Amino acid sequence: MLKLGHLALFAALLLASATPASAQCLCEFFHVLKRDFVRNNSWPEPFVQPDRQIVNMTNEVMIAKGWERQNLLSRDYFKPDNTSLNVAGEERIRYILTSVPVQHRMIYVERGLTPQVTNSRVRAVQRTASGLLPQGSHVDIVETNTVNYGSPADQRDIMNRKILANVPDPKLPAIKDDNGGGGGGGGGN
Repeated sequence: MLKLGHLALFAALLLASATPASAQCLCEFFHVLKRDFVRNNSWPEPFVQPDRQIVNMTNEVMIAKGWERQNLLSRDYFKPDNTSLNVAGEERIRYILTSVPVQHRMIYVERGLTPQVTNSRVRAVQRTASGLLPQGSHVDIVETNTVNYGSPADQRDIMNRKILANVPDPKLPAIKDDNGGGGGGGGGN
């Protein structure tokens, strides 16, 4: 409290001896002092909303990338010549156009090694999608660098079958009896 009194006395002396030009600087000084006082007393409220917005923006980016991966047509959905979709690719497009929420119905096509491969993939997706869509509607088809890190279902099926073929049949362990008698815990009859 004593410091505040000294500060007020100092400010009053400066005001009394101030010229018009320095009085303006002094007014700016008090304005900054008041602004900082208000800011310090309202903390952390001015900073909560920007922090929340940053977290929400991060969530929105993750959600968008998740839908991109969900609606991705990677090289596994195309025939080896990259000019047409295989059966899994056609089914994937059908799924995207019928089951994905409307706001997320966008088809992402993995880029090929050359622009020609990418263009042929996009054309194949456009042909298939236009055949599945009602007249006059369209779906956005976007090229992406996102890569599917999985493996085709037929390869996974072969691997799973080999693993299951090597699993031994379940057996209960033999019961060891140190007393020489059969197990059982009932009383003698």
